[in-house]
Amino acid sequence: MGLSTVAVDPLRPAEAPKPPPRRGNAQLEEIVVTAQRKVSSLQDTPISMEAFSEEKLQMRGIGGVEDLGSNVPSMVIEPHPLSNTTLRITIRGVGITDSQVTQDPAVGIYLDGVYLARSVGLALDLADIERMEVLRGPQGVLYGRNSTGGAVNILTKKPDPSMFNMDHKITIGDRNLFVGKSSFNVPLGDDFAIKLALLGKNAGGFVENTGEGKDFGDRQALGLRFDARWLAVDGLTIDYGYDFTDLEYVNYMFQGVLLPETQHGLAEFFKPYAVANSVYSDRRLDRLAS
Repeated sequence: MGLSTVAVDPLRPAEAPKPPPRRGNAQLEEIVVTAQRKVSSLQDTPISMEAFSEEKLQMRGIGGVEDLGSNVPSMVIEPHPLSNTTLRITIRGVGITDSQVTQDPAVGIYLDGVYLARSVGLALDLADIERMEVLRGPQGVLYGRNSTGGAVNILTKKPDPSMFNMDHKITIGDRNLFVGKSSFNVPLGDDFAIKLALLGKNAGGFVENTGEGKDFGDRQALGLRFDARWLAVDGLTIDYGYDFTDLEYVNYMFQGVLLPETQHGLAEFFKPYAVANSVYSDRRLDRLAS
């Protein structure tokens, strides 16, 4: 009777799979912000925020504060029912709906570091924006009061004494949308320069007005900004800025309609039940505002 043997290799651990080859020089794009009152990288800033560079603003069609509402999570921006130039802004549900001139908003808006203290007129378009930053949550340590919900930083492009530059941009869309932006940078020496930026915008309304006046939602804007920069000495830069915006809006939330003439006064107009009545005044209050 014979015996047969089989040779078996000793047990050894399985080889780990080889990692995929690394891409050469692959890294995230560095985004520079000034949310902490100093220049820093977005990745190194311990604040919940959204930052939009000039390229990102152009790609998403953001021309002012009003356009941020559809591009920033947890941020809601809506116009006041009686004045489309007045914005009601909330971040993470914190904000106020009252737009009276005696009320301070809960979300602070800063244009080149200057605080815009009221909600009236915030629906402005700017001609030459370099960067926009939205900071979520209370920012009272760095920005003081009126920033319980958060803060919005708007930074415009500054003059450059090193070169002469002209820039023109045109946007065309439906409902007669036309936006034109032009900027001129003129150096006046090695350490001084001025810049002029112009903006024109027209947008047709989307609700037909059967009475007098323009369609509901019509919007015309004309803006101008002048900047001057003087590099006085090392570490000292003096900036001057003048901004002007003329807005003409036609409200679309509500429209005032005069009450019909009745024999019994208002008692016959306000009733606890619905009645069929096709007799209404065609006189409309097209210039109703807050």
